[in-house]
Amino acid sequence: MGRIEKTVAAVIGIILLTLIAILILQSVSPDTSESIHSVSVLVNDLNEYTRLGMDKAALDYNLDVHYISDFGHDPVQQMNLIQREITNGVSAIVLEPADAVYIAEKLEDAHVSLPIVTIGDPVIADAKITHVSPDNAALGRMLAARILAEAASTPYTILIEADSDPHVLERCAGMLAAFAEAGKTAECRFVENEASSVAMQLARRPQSVVVTLDEALLPALCEGGRSYDRLYAVGYTGEIRTYLESGYIRALAVYSTFDEGYLSLKAAETAIQSTAPQPDITLNGLLVDGESMYALPQELILFPIAK
Repeated sequence: MGRIEKTVAAVIGIILLTLIAILILQSVSPDTSESIHSVSVLVNDLNEYTRLGMDKAALDYNLDVHYISDFGHDPVQQMNLIQREITNGVSAIVLEPADAVYIAEKLEDAHVSLPIVTIGDPVIADAKITHVSPDNAALGRMLAARILAEAASTPYTILIEADSDPHVLERCAGMLAAFAEAGKTAECRFVENEASSVAMQLARRPQSVVVTLDEALLPALCEGGRSYDRLYAVGYTGEIRTYLESGYIRALAVYSTFDEGYLSLKAAETAIQSTAPQPDITLNGLLVDGESMYALPQELILFPIAK
C-alpha cells in the first residue's frame, strides 16, 4: 500500500472512530432537548390582549396551549372540563373560575396536584395555586383620587352590573373607601345587563360624575354621545378608544391584560419545573386619559401588539 493510500485509510479510520464515539455518547447521555409541556386554558370570553400575551408566552416557553371556552359560565361544566384535561395528561391549567368558591372546593375534594394558575377572581384552596391579577381595590382608589382632584363637589354615581364578579366589587369597595376618607359619598346603581336605559336617565343630569367599574358597561355608556359632565371607568376595550381620545372618557384606571396572559402561562411553566409553591403575581395599575394614551407606559397597555 502506497503512502497516499495509507493516508486516506488513516483519515477514513479517524472519521469512523469519531462517528462511533458520537454514537456512544448519544446513547449514554441523557436527552437534554427541551420538552414541550401542555397547558389548558379554561376562560370564557378571553380578552383579546390576554390571548396575545398567552400566545407570546407559549412561543417563549415552548408550551402547547389548548384554549377551552365552551362552558358558558357554568362552574359544574368548567370543573368537568378541568377533570377531563387532567385525565388527558395536561401539565398545568390556567383558568378564570366561573365560581371561585365552588371551583376551590372541588379542586380540594379532587386532590388536584398539578399546577393551577388563576386569573380574574382568585381560587383560594392551597399554596399550589398561583393567582395573577391587579390589586382591584387599588384600582378603585386610584380612580377615586383622580375624580376627587377634578370634581370634588360634583355628585358621583357608580354603575356596576347586578351580577358582577368579586373583582368588580373589590374595585367598588376601594373607591367607596377613598370617597369616605375624603368625606364624600356616592350613589351606587346596580345595572341589569344593559346600561343604556340608565345612561339615558343620567344624561338628564349633566353635572354628575358617572363611574363604571366594569369595562363591559363602557360601550353602552359611550354609545349615542351621552352628555355626562364626566365619565370615568376601570378597564379598557378597543371599542371605546375614540371616546378616550376625544376626552369624552375623562380617565381610565387600567392594567396590562397582555401581562396578565403572559405571566399566567409563565407562572404555569415555572410551577411545572419546580415543586416549590409559586407566589401570587400582582399587576400594576395606572391612570390613562386622552393626552397620555400614546405615551409610555400607557401605550403598551392599551396597544400591547407593540410589544
